[in-house]
Amino acid sequence: MEIIETGNQRMVVLPLEAKFLQSNNILIMGEITSEACNSWIQQLLYLGSTLSEGDTISMIINSPGGSVYDGLGVYDMMQNVISRGINIKTVNVGTAWSMAMILLMSGTPGMRYATPHSSTLVHEVSHWAEGKTPMVIDDLEEMKRVQSQMNNLITKHADPALIDLCNRKDLWLDAQQAIKYKIVDQIKL
Repeated sequence: MEIIETGNQRMVVLPLEAKFLQSNNILIMGEITSEACNSWIQQLLYLGSTLSEGDTISMIINSPGGSVYDGLGVYDMMQNVISRGINIKTVNVGTAWSMAMILLMSGTPGMRYATPHSSTLVHEVSHWAEGKTPMVIDDLEEMKRVQSQMNNLITKHADPALIDLCNRKDLWLDAQQAIKYKIVDQIKL
């Protein structure tokens, strides 16, 4: 989608994402892919270099999740920005499933929100290991390492009880339950 702005005898066509970026908003929409994460990291780098301590970036999330490795790059950049005193408000406006849940819970404490009818999914890391036995064993070891990272992030940003609950099965949460497990701080329209 594009926005047309006019003024001073000229017309500018801006992608919708650029218009949101002007207001310090980053849209985490759709699947978490390498391409999407590269864009979100660039937006975080840009805003992190132009904003001052105490300013706020809003990350609006509606995502079914996706690549853990690429999502962790976004997570690291979020933490870098937060460490410099810039707040990151996260808002689940629909779905924050899987890796998107990690991004949702990783905003600035007290500034993590869910809309009333939003949905959050927490689950173990999944992987389709195939090939010769040594390759499968290596893949499973990597999967364990990544799951350990995810567990550490859950322990840091949310209720550690989530780890045991989601190790048994997919854990689907409504907005109230997301508050209960400290993924978000409050419900907000």
